[in-house]
Amino acid sequence: MSVLRPLLLVAAVSVAACAPDRLASVDDTAARSAALTPRTGGPSANDAVVDDDPHFVAAAAGAPTIANPLVTFWAVKGRDTTVQMYYHSTTSGRDSTPFFSIRVRARSLWKRPDGSTIADGDSVQITLTLVDAERLVVDCQPSGLLFSPKDPARLKMSYGFTDDDRNDDGSVDAIDQALTQALLIWRKETATSPWLPILTSNNSTGAHEVEADIGGFTGYAIAY
Repeated sequence: MSVLRPLLLVAAVSVAACAPDRLASVDDTAARSAALTPRTGGPSANDAVVDDDPHFVAAAAGAPTIANPLVTFWAVKGRDTTVQMYYHSTTSGRDSTPFFSIRVRARSLWKRPDGSTIADGDSVQITLTLVDAERLVVDCQPSGLLFSPKDPARLKMSYGFTDDDRNDDGSVDAIDQALTQALLIWRKETATSPWLPILTSNNSTGAHEVEADIGGFTGYAIAY
């Protein structure tokens, strides 16, 4: 491509009824390889609709695999806890490069999937599973666990070992750089739900990671 038109990345926000995350829809059109065009709409003001699947990041050729693709731990109301999935070390050293990190703050635990309130000192067993090693999708259980809107859990995901050719056109160019800047954390509430972007995601291209506050448990991935 000899001429690259300026890229305009715009975000629109709507509120999803399923959890307190701030979500919005992204229109996936033929021009998506050059820009993201937001739009809102849906059956009701509380719905967020995505017409097509997001473009997930893909593991780069030769990327290290995840050392601990299954993580189980206990989160306790009143205790700040951070757990991580790591990439296998590319040397003989210890596995220390994080791929997925979740921080459950001391006041984050709010309600169990059955709607009951979590009291101080109560604990919840949490399981994180890498369910798609190519698209780097992580499933978080128990599904339906809710975090406090005032003290949400914090999620961070790395795209440092992913393919830089974001639009799969065979070359890495300015379009791919713009799409890298547009990467967000996306969530999928249930197996039949659409993927929805969390537009409050903070994308640090220098650190090659995206992070966001989350209001509940579901599947998570990085995409544009």
